[in-house]
Amino acid sequence: MADGAIVVKARIRLLSADEGGRTLPVYGRYRPNHGFFDNDRSEMMIGQIDFGTVPCHPGETRDVTIEFFDARN
Repeated sequence: MADGAIVVKARIRLLSADEGGRTLPVYGRYRPNHGFFDNDRSEMMIGQIDFGTVPCHPGETRDVTIEFFDARN
């Protein structure tokens, strides 16, 4: 884990192409954009999802570890 990183475990589902999501599976370490928004501000974080060696296909639900990095440092 990197210094200053926040690590969470989450259950996520990849949207299928019919839902406006991906057409191809994801595996290994994936870095999508993570947006956190409230009424007063919006912030983007750099985050890395670890899918491991087994592909996660669109429409599939998976328990993963997500590591968020503080991009301000």
